[in-house]
Amino acid sequence: MENENTEKKKNNKVIFIICSIIVAIAIFGCGVFVGNRLLSKDKCAIDDNNTNSNDNSSQSNYEIKKYDFNNFKPETLETKPADDNELTKGIEIKNIYFNPNYTNIGEYRYANVLGKNKNSEPVHVTIIAEYYDAEGLRIDKRSSTIFVYPDTEFVSQFYVIDDTKYKTAKISYTTSKIKSYETSINAKDFEITTNIDSRKDIYYFITNKSNKKVYSFISCIYYKNGKEVFAVSRSFLGIEAAEKKQENFDRYNISLEHDYNADLIEFDDYKVFISGAYNSDDENY
Repeated sequence: MENENTEKKKNNKVIFIICSIIVAIAIFGCGVFVGNRLLSKDKCAIDDNNTNSNDNSSQSNYEIKKYDFNNFKPETLETKPADDNELTKGIEIKNIYFNPNYTNIGEYRYANVLGKNKNSEPVHVTIIAEYYDAEGLRIDKRSSTIFVYPDTEFVSQFYVIDDTKYKTAKISYTTSKIKSYETSINAKDFEITTNIDSRKDIYYFITNKSNKKVYSFISCIYYKNGKEVFAVSRSFLGIEAAEKKQENFDRYNISLEHDYNADLIEFDDYKVFISGAYNSDDENY
């Protein structure tokens, strides 16, 4: 009888130990589960905060900053030759066209220079814009170069910077001869056709009929009652032989505001033409 009681006690002790282990495992498992849930919630909260922060950052990145360009007044600027080169003296600058408000974004604007190469040979024409602070120190310089046929009008462009960056500006120009590795490609080697749509956007198509890759510069002059009222340009860095390109001059780009309903440049006639084109011999450069 005593042995039987002893055996029962042993069995009860084993059962108690096993139950204790099971309870401990269950408690540990619940703790892990609850902990993971809490961590998951915290992580979601952090992710939400980060997402909100990123969203705010993204929104701020897309805020449109207003840039003003009232300092640049072409009618008050004197445009001078940059040197005494005879070819430079053969360049006539007729006008600089600039719309300070044609778009509401971006810290630069294009100014369009209408000129003429009166020389009897083709030249590279470089327009130079220099910007100075209130003390007369030059703080920025912008330039652009195009190739122009002899006795031909041209339109070139350069960047105008916003009002906060400078106090005064100076415009000059210079020329250089065609390089030994360059060949002028005659305008007769191109075919240009144009049309104008209901919005008065001008489309042009240019075909390179020569057997060379060419670098070409296209100009467009707008007229109202026989007078020039605006001018723009395009350039193709390379048109392969027999290749055809399409581009357009749209009044949206020269409007006074970045808005299809804004006041636009009014014109009753236009002229699109190649002001210069050349081939560059890359092998003998």
